[in-house]
Amino acid sequence: MAAGAGAYTPAAAEVADPVNPAAMALVRQQLEVFETRQFAWQGVAWPGQSIAWEATEEASQKHEKPEGPSEQSSAAWKTCLRLTLPNLGQITANLRLDARCVEIRFAAVDPETAAVLRGGATRLASGLESAGIKLLGMGVDLDQEA
Repeated sequence: MAAGAGAYTPAAAEVADPVNPAAMALVRQQLEVFETRQFAWQGVAWPGQSIAWEATEEASQKHEKPEGPSEQSSAAWKTCLRLTLPNLGQITANLRLDARCVEIRFAAVDPETAAVLRGGATRLASGLESAGIKLLGMGVDLDQEA
């Protein structure tokens, strides 16, 4: 088959500008996130509900496979979500997750909210387990810094 017969050849404009110029700022932000392995966002989840979210990749850790000495790397992520809910008040959720498990720490400003979160811990753990997610640990603390 001759070169070019039936083969797709992009127009000169497609080769020169693979990304729409209007999207360049967004593409630049996405590439920065990939490069730094950090993400932070503040905004409005729904009217009147502000939210702050951060995610950071931890350095890769080497793990030995059970069947031999070969190692595989496992990336882990830490994420923190801060919001103020109408019925619960200010809550912070810190998660550490990797391919195998998740660890969750909640912090609440109000002691009653902390009690409500503790009361729902078993249900959350069951839901994670039924989804095939191993819960490494979970805790609820009072947020003394808020």
